Amino acid sequence: MVRDFKRQIRKLFGVPATNDVGELAKLLKPLRRQAESILGPKISAAVITTPHMAALYEEDLRDLFDYLGLTYLAGHPY
Repeated sequence: MVRDFKRQIRKLFGVPATNDVGELAKLLKPLRRQAESILGPKISAAVITTPHMAALYEEDLRDLFDYLGLTYLAGHPY
């Protein structure tokens, strides 16, 4: 509960929910800009696929999308 409260407070102040989310945002922001420059329209939603990583959780991905102003589209797990 304390962890969730800290995440929410950070999000209210407009900063990434966690340091991990901030680091992922540093990688995804330029990728999004490049894709938008090639495709044209602003990207407002996306599906993300990831390999299994020990400390990468869906809530981090959802917080990442919130931070970047993207709609998180749920994919089908394979």
